[in-house]
Amino acid sequence: MFMPRYSDRDAARHLLKAGAKPLETYKNANAKWKSKCTKCRKEIYPTLANILNGHAACVYCSGRKVHPDDAKTLMLRNELRPMVSYPGSTKKWKCTHLPCGKIVFPTYTSIVSGRKGCADCGHLTVAKKLMLDSKIPILDMKKAGFKPLVSYPGRNKPWKSKCLKCKTEVAPTYGSILRGSSCGVCSGRIVVIDNVLKMMESKKMRPISKFRGMNLPWKSECLTCGNVISPVPSQIKYRGDGCGFCSRKAVDRVEATTFVIHSGYTPLEKYPGSSVPWKVKCNSCKEITYPTLGSLRAGHGCAYCERRKVSRKEALDWARKSNIKPLEAYVNVARKWKAKCLTCGNTIFPTLGSIIQGHGACIYCSVGGLDFSKPAYLYLITNSKLGAHKIGIAGKTARIDRVRVHKRDGWIVYRTKSYKSGSEAIKAEQKVLAWLFKEKKLPRHLSKSDMPQGGHTETVEASRIPLATIWAKVEELSRVKR
Repeated sequence: MFMPRYSDRDAARHLLKAGAKPLETYKNANAKWKSKCTKCRKEIYPTLANILNGHAACVYCSGRKVHPDDAKTLMLRNELRPMVSYPGSTKKWKCTHLPCGKIVFPTYTSIVSGRKGCADCGHLTVAKKLMLDSKIPILDMKKAGFKPLVSYPGRNKPWKSKCLKCKTEVAPTYGSILRGSSCGVCSGRIVVIDNVLKMMESKKMRPISKFRGMNLPWKSECLTCGNVISPVPSQIKYRGDGCGFCSRKAVDRVEATTFVIHSGYTPLEKYPGSSVPWKVKCNSCKEITYPTLGSLRAGHGCAYCERRKVSRKEALDWARKSNIKPLEAYVNVARKWKAKCLTCGNTIFPTLGSIIQGHGACIYCSVGGLDFSKPAYLYLITNSKLGAHKIGIAGKTARIDRVRVHKRDGWIVYRTKSYKSGSEAIKAEQKVLAWLFKEKKLPRHLSKSDMPQGGHTETVEASRIPLATIWAKVEELSRVKR
């Protein structure tokens, strides 16, 4: 901004008008001009440009700066003696607190805001005020539901009182009450053994061991049935639990053994508990099984007799019938079973469940004629009459041409994609089917009666998704490294 040239006389007149007296000759409008404030008598260095722009000449009178002498006076007024020169209004200033003699580091602005400078002496002052006036703490305790039994001991010391709700003597601190804490006995944080004994007596249980806690079993005697039990006090208090034998939730060893024998089993170990698997032998199929007493009482029978499990002997019979040789021990019907196909010699991993359901053991010798080691292709076909799209795979050298079979029933080929092996083709098909049925959540459209030639499980409704969208996904998944 352009500033006109002022004469020494005009410059001095503007300075005097702003409340400052020049102590040296005028240089120019932007140069600091040594002067003396006519109000506070302090030496200052304003510029004529700032004065003409509306700024005050004295930085001390305007509050923009604090003079070191004024800062020192304020600190002494607050019983703080500076040990070093004034560092600035927001920087820590090393001082001695005169009442206690400690070295402290307050800031000038903190003292101006009303703080005392010494944290230790400040805490003591607050504590003394609270100690002198105990009417407020007593009123607060009564509002919280307590009746003080002794005089006020201090904010953070236990205060012997009586809870007006449960009539129990407790000792909360006044500070905890101000933070919103309630009676420890009423809230369950404090356990009164007499109250627990009364609760056990109301449930007709007599403790015969030492009390260890509300959440731990307490060995007791049921006064109704005479059995030794171990109830958990907190479950009795909050859930109303009683004796397990009287409520038929628990069963003693003799009764459990008798029940298992009558159910057609021979126990092979001692009774472990109603919810723990129990090693027994089925008298019908002679298989060893591990039911729980709870499951037997609920009406469940032997897993092998009910065909929920298959024995090792029966699994080997199925393997022999399927012309495969197991290469590892049988685990269960759902787990893959490493074996060797005695027809083609390939190593395979069928599940016994798939063999029992008639899907065959060897994927290389499957009825469809797809050889997983030879070239194959994935096809996408549609049928306007049935209103459906279908995804599928077929072998290029297969004995049965699946696409030709579908064409005879009115299906039209939209696209095909070749793969080096049948295993690659089936992986791609499974990914596309997972995208359709799991991610897109489309339902299977056709039933077995609609497609007697097979393949209804890979169909979707044509109106729900375009062919181009499905094929775009086929191309996308084919680009992903398998």
